[in-house]
Amino acid sequence: MTGKWDSIKLLGAVSDTGETFFLPCEENFNSDTTIRLLDALQTEFGEKTIYVLCP
Repeated sequence: MTGKWDSIKLLGAVSDTGETFFLPCEENFNSDTTIRLLDALQTEFGEKTIYVLCP
């Protein structure tokens, strides 16, 4: 036993109609990861307005 923890990093979104989308992320979250998420959301949901909410 090494004591090392396995982890899964996910970015996700929920549409106003309840559709969900998850994007696995192997690296740390940074601006490049955010751009990749927004590009994936646009591909998944099309040319709709995207609202980003941050806690």
